[in-house]
Formats: sequence, C-alpha cells, structure tokens
Amino acid sequence: EIPGRTKQLVAGGTLEPARVLEGSPAVGRTLAELDLRTRTGALILSVVRNEQPLPTPGPETRLAAGDLLVLFGPHVAIDRALEVFEPGERARAGG
Repeated sequence: EIPGRTKQLVAGGTLEPARVLEGSPAVGRTLAELDLRTRTGALILSVVRNEQPLPTPGPETRLAAGDLLVLFGPHVAIDRALEVFEPGERARAGG
C-alpha cells in the first residue's frame, strides 16, 4: 500500500528520460545553475553518465553532453524541461 501523500505526489507527475545534447546550453552547467525546478517545474531524479548512474545528483552536479537524465514532473513541466537540453535552447533563461 502506497501512503496517500506519496500516491498523490506520484499521480501528479510522470517519469521521462532526457538526453543532454551536444550544443545544449545545459552542457557544463551545474544543476544549481540550471535551476530546472524553478524554471520548468520538473525535477532531475537521476543522472546517468557512460551507462553509470551518478550518486544522488546534487546542486553541484555538472552536466555533460550525452548525459541521460531521469526527469519527474507534470507533462507540461517535462515538455519545458526537455527544451532546456536541446541545442539552441528555446526556453529563455529567466523568462
């Protein structure tokens, strides 16, 4: 049995893999610098580099081209977050 609060949290979002593409403004930036949750509403749950999951990613985790991320959030937040990892980011910083 999943506790009500956890069930509510899980029901409020979806898990989605995202690849950090070469040329993305996210390359070389830390999770703190990206501030993805504030900007898009999505959370980065995991970072996989060279097929090895990094230990719990923190604000100091710096992204590299080719990293595979596991994102969590509502569909609209995931859509906004995916744009951040594409070359020539469409989602404007601070906007």
